[in-house]
Amino acid sequence: MDGAITNLEAIEDYYKLSGFEMPAHFKDILNLDDLKHRTTAWYANPQIDIVTKFRLLTDVLQNPDTLFLFGHQYVKVRAGQEMRYCEGTFAPQYHTRGDNKSRARLTEKEAVSALLAGVEAAEKEYPKIEANVLIAIGREIVDPKHLEWGGVERAKKIVDIVADGDRSRLVGIGLVCDELTYPPEMHIEIFNYAHERGVMTDAHAGEWASSPAKLMENMRTAVHMLKINRGSHFRLLSRDSELCKYMVDNDIGVSSCPGSYLYSGLIRDIRELELDVLFERGVKVSLHPDDDLFMDDIHTVFWKCCRAYNFTDEQISQLRRNAWLTRFGNRKKHEF
Repeated sequence: MDGAITNLEAIEDYYKLSGFEMPAHFKDILNLDDLKHRTTAWYANPQIDIVTKFRLLTDVLQNPDTLFLFGHQYVKVRAGQEMRYCEGTFAPQYHTRGDNKSRARLTEKEAVSALLAGVEAAEKEYPKIEANVLIAIGREIVDPKHLEWGGVERAKKIVDIVADGDRSRLVGIGLVCDELTYPPEMHIEIFNYAHERGVMTDAHAGEWASSPAKLMENMRTAVHMLKINRGSHFRLLSRDSELCKYMVDNDIGVSSCPGSYLYSGLIRDIRELELDVLFERGVKVSLHPDDDLFMDDIHTVFWKCCRAYNFTDEQISQLRRNAWLTRFGNRKKHEF
C-alpha cells in the first residue's frame, strides 16, 4: 500500500462515484498502512523509551535457537555487504526473560554463548570476515529506583562474561540505551571494574541529551572518567578542540552514525557533524550503521557522507582505515 493513500473519506467517495463497491477489509488495510507510518515515526524518535522499541526484536531472542540464528544471520548480512570486520553489539540483559520454547530463562552467559555459536558458525561459511561481539550494558541497569534490575553487581557479572570468555571474539564491553536519563557518570564503577579486568571499553555518549551542554559534558565524562578505549557517537566533538587533542594523543577513536542521526531527526544535514574538522585534527573517526535494522544500509550512508563533504579518495580510504585501526579484535589481517 502506497503511503500516500491515507485519506479514507476521499477513497470512499471515489468508490461511490465510480459505482464500484469498496473491497472487503480495505479500511483495515488503510489503517494498517497508517500504523506503519506512525510506527516508523515512533522508532525515529530517540526520546521515546529505546528499550521498549527493541522489544520487537528482543522478545523473540529469548532461547538458544533464535539467538544462534540471529548471530549467524548478522554475520551473513555483513559478509554480503563485503565487510572484512564487524563487531556486533549485544546486550545480554535483555535476553533473559524467557519464552514458551525455553525450559527456563537463559542467564546472560547462556545468551552470549548461544549468539556467539551462531557467529562462529557463520564465520566458517564466510571466512573473509572477522566477526566479533561487543557485549553491551543497558544504562538503566543502575537505576536506584529499580533494584530488581540488578545494579552495579549485575553489570560487573556481565563484564566477567567477557573477561572470562573467549577474548578473541568477545572483544570488549559497551554502554548503550538511554543516555538522557542515565548519563555516563552513573557507570564509573562498572568501567573501573572493566579496566581492572583488562576488558576494552566503548561507550555511547554525546548522542542525545537535554541540551548541547550536557552532550558535551557526557563526551568528556566518557573519556576522562569512564576512560573509554573508543567512543561511539560524540556528535558535537568538533566543538571541543581540547577533547579532540586528548583523544588523538591517547589513540581514542570515534564511531559516528550519520544515518541514525538523520533518521531520528537529531541532525538535518550530515555536514552538521563537521567530520572534516575531525579529520583535520587527526581524530580517528569512522562511519557505522548503528541500528540499520530500521535505517539505511551502511553503504548508502557511507557514500552519502562522502558526497556531502566532497571527501578526496585519500580521505575515503582513511575513513575505512580508521574503522580498522580502532577495532577491538585482531584475529585476522587485512590490507588496504
